[in-house]
Amino acid sequence: MLSQKLALRILPLFLCGSLRLVCWAQQPSANEILKRVSETYRGLQNYRFVAQEISQVGSHSSISRIALSVANPGKIRLEVKDEDHTLLIVSDGKTKWTYLPGRKQYTVEVGSGDEVVSAGGRKSVLPVYRSWFERFRNVSDDSATAVLESEDRLKVGTNVIACYVVKIPRQDGSVDELWTDEDRYIVWRSRHVSASVGEGTLPTITVNVLDAKLNTELGKSIFHFDPPDNTKRVRSFE
Repeated sequence: MLSQKLALRILPLFLCGSLRLVCWAQQPSANEILKRVSETYRGLQNYRFVAQEISQVGSHSSISRIALSVANPGKIRLEVKDEDHTLLIVSDGKTKWTYLPGRKQYTVEVGSGDEVVSAGGRKSVLPVYRSWFERFRNVSDDSATAVLESEDRLKVGTNVIACYVVKIPRQDGSVDELWTDEDRYIVWRSRHVSASVGEGTLPTITVNVLDAKLNTELGKSIFHFDPPDNTKRVRSFE
């Protein structure tokens, strides 16, 4: 009788464990996941991402908020905010405006946001921020070293999103981790852990996507800039 009672207690635990093993065995491989992610991002035409970037060095961290909207051909709106500054760049494909609210100054340049070089000879920062999201177009190239680590659930706004967690070790010793939507194959969180270099400490950078709109209609007005009152147009920012 005792052995029967013990068996009845153990059996549900055994079945739950077995079911977890079966479910895990049915998951796609890291290679398949990254391939689907690449397909999602290569298919982007119009998009809007809102994200939070956290740069952590030891006990010190800095936080930035990035909102990026892109509509082909050449229409871009980028807003970056951190603890001290705000930067706004808007391009309608022909003209680019760069606005610094803290200085109440803005510049106007001819050309799309990615192509234009400022009067001071500085290249646009837009390609850098676009690469934060568009780099996933080629993430399938990393499948040789990628490992499916686990599954996780991320809270994004009011939604809870089931994600695959894929780890990608790099040749330089750094590691990238991606939290990828199991349904739409959007990367909702990415983390780059830098390799140790001598005695210096390089930052761990985490990007949490707060909102994502893919291939949806974006209003034309967001790609035009009307200077606020009491602002000054300048040739370049010193």
